Amino acid sequence: MKKTLLLVVAFATMILGLSSCEKTSNGDISYSKIAWGILHYINGNYLVYSDADQNYYVTNVDEFASNVFPERKNKRVLIGYNELDDIDPSKSYYVPMAAANKNIDLVMFLPFVTAKDGILFSSEMDEEDLTAMGDDPLTVKDVSFGQGYINIGFDVLYNSAANEQHKLTLIYNDNPDDADGKYHLWLMHNAFTDVNGLQKMYTYSTFDLDEVIPDEETSADIVLHWYDFTSEVDRTVVEWKKEYTYQK
Repeated sequence: MKKTLLLVVAFATMILGLSSCEKTSNGDISYSKIAWGILHYINGNYLVYSDADQNYYVTNVDEFASNVFPERKNKRVLIGYNELDDIDPSKSYYVPMAAANKNIDLVMFLPFVTAKDGILFSSEMDEEDLTAMGDDPLTVKDVSFGQGYINIGFDVLYNSAANEQHKLTLIYNDNPDDADGKYHLWLMHNAFTDVNGLQKMYTYSTFDLDEVIPDEETSADIVLHWYDFTSEVDRTVVEWKKEYTYQK
């Protein structure tokens, strides 16, 4: 199991995310699907190995910002794309070796919140560190797993005039006194001075669970905790939690 000393507080800018539930456009660029995955470069071709155990072969590297691909090789990516039903024979598309694989028109890399220090461990933090993580509200909308990662989509409130970076942190409670056979993860949000936000933003984050779950465990019960309003009417901030089963 990987476990590194994680004492530096990580700052993450909240960046606008886009929903995969409907066709989304960015100017004159539109895409119908999104996928989490890892970008690979194999035999001169780029492919995204997705969390859905599907290889998506990128067909428009020359046309779409090919200069950014080398920087993202072997890294976590979130992409907006369109599947290609009919391959234009006049273009040199890469033909996948397996029939289940698909060619895609990669429209864009979507931004997501990252924390350079990954998952923090509560045992390596003192009370001041924990307080600095914040307990400002956010609303977890969806959670998925893939390739050893937990992917979280969530809403936050902000004020565009505030020009304030928010901090997002995932903390693993590894206190043996709290052990119950489950992995308790706390998604913490610090809005700093950008409180009482009037605008809602949906965005994503992803964290490597290999940092906390031993290699020999093929499944695990994960309890995700966060702080949110009691309801849209009652603005009291309370703890929320939901349990998930993670399968490697």
